[in-house]
Amino acid sequence: MRVANAAKIIAENIKELEPERAYILGLFHDIGRSLTKADLQHVTEGYNFMMELGYSDCPAEDYEHLKRYLEDCKYDDYDKLIQLWQNGKQFLI
Repeated sequence: MRVANAAKIIAENIKELEPERAYILGLFHDIGRSLTKADLQHVTEGYNFMMELGYSDCPAEDYEHLKRYLEDCKYDDYDKLIQLWQNGKQFLI
């Protein structure tokens, strides 16, 4: 929940952002951390958890399209907020 809490605190100080939305996105970002304490393994655990809930993965033929989309994606302020925490978490808390 550290990402969620940090995202909320930062969003409270940026008028264009909604603190509750930032908090929820932070929770989703680290959903796998509720299943493991391992640093990188939480990515796989989060993915597996969402698949078990019925969120389907994309068909193989969509993979390249999604890859190109993500490479060209324009990140909004919420994306940047979560990345800020992920890449610089030591200086925030």
